[in-house]
Amino acid sequence: MLRYYEKIGLIKPHYIDLNSSYRYYHTSQFENFNTIRYLRILGMPLDKVSEFLNDRSIGSIKNMLNEQKDEISKKIKELTLIKRKIDNRLVQLESVEKSKPVIIKIKKVPSRKIVWIKKLLKLEMK
Repeated sequence: MLRYYEKIGLIKPHYIDLNSSYRYYHTSQFENFNTIRYLRILGMPLDKVSEFLNDRSIGSIKNMLNEQKDEISKKIKELTLIKRKIDNRLVQLESVEKSKPVIIKIKKVPSRKIVWIKKLLKLEMK
């Protein structure tokens, strides 16, 4: 993870050993690591994390957190809809499990005449 963050420019090791390629980080960088970890737990995309690391103002973090909150609200609505659909399907499946199997039989009947009346007939009584 640290190498990926280094690759995308999010962090930079304090020192890299040229022989072993081992990366060393300064204790002052741990605040950045904790901030990155915290924002990622909140679901913050890495580009937004990078923006915050470059502008650590209170206004910046408030805006980012409000945007993330809105995104989470949208996801909650979407997931609630999906959950409702799953619940409906489960109710249907339970109903099918409880019902008796239907046997369909084909029965041949003699031809019949069918009449269709468009208007309702009124019977008058005298």
